[in-house]
Amino acid sequence: MKFVEVDPHDYAHKQVPLMQIKAVKVLNELVAIDKKAVTEALGSGDHLLGPEAFAKFVEHPHVIVGETLGGMPVISGLGILNGILMSKHFRLCLVTEEDDHTIHRFYIVEDIDAKETP
Repeated sequence: MKFVEVDPHDYAHKQVPLMQIKAVKVLNELVAIDKKAVTEALGSGDHLLGPEAFAKFVEHPHVIVGETLGGMPVISGLGILNGILMSKHFRLCLVTEEDDHTIHRFYIVEDIDAKETP
């Protein structure tokens, strides 16, 4: 999969699902209010899950599982949201601040490889 950011002006033309557009709008409004709280709410939930529950989350077909640099699976609120708002071609992403790793903004990406696949 190869993801590229979708310009908000192209959402209608590219047929980005309305629920994903609304999610990005609301999430960015919340980041503007308290980015630290949003970061904590949507950050990694690995520490909250026991080993059995973690394995079931990773295997769940509607949870988008992240990965650490070392290749270990990571469960986050964003992965769960992406699973709920699942679209064949689009996904929610975020940018974090370099200094404290809090969320800076949310945006939508398009899987350009999926567009080429019949």
